[in-house]
Amino acid sequence: MNKIKNEPLQVLASMLIINANYVHGTLYLNEDGVYFKANGLLADQEIRSQFLFNEIQLIKFGFSFKPYRIVIKTFSDEAYIFDFVSKQEGKALVQAVKQNLPRA
Repeated sequence: MNKIKNEPLQVLASMLIINANYVHGTLYLNEDGVYFKANGLLADQEIRSQFLFNEIQLIKFGFSFKPYRIVIKTFSDEAYIFDFVSKQEGKALVQAVKQNLPRA
């Protein structure tokens, strides 16, 4: 497993919750996983804020209609969609997470 640098990797993103409703916030990488912190009125009211490396089955980065998207799929077959992601920062976050996922 690669060591994560001292400076946190952060990406502004919006978590899709129901249909076209989003919670705006920041995805950031920590030593043990990926975390989502909501902004504004919904701060600390996230549907899910913690995605530990041993719970992540798949993480993808790709193009969507809301420029770029990160999808985190857990072993419980739940998919969490984060839209409005910056291309450069999103790619960097996904690559860093993939390097830290446990090998099967």
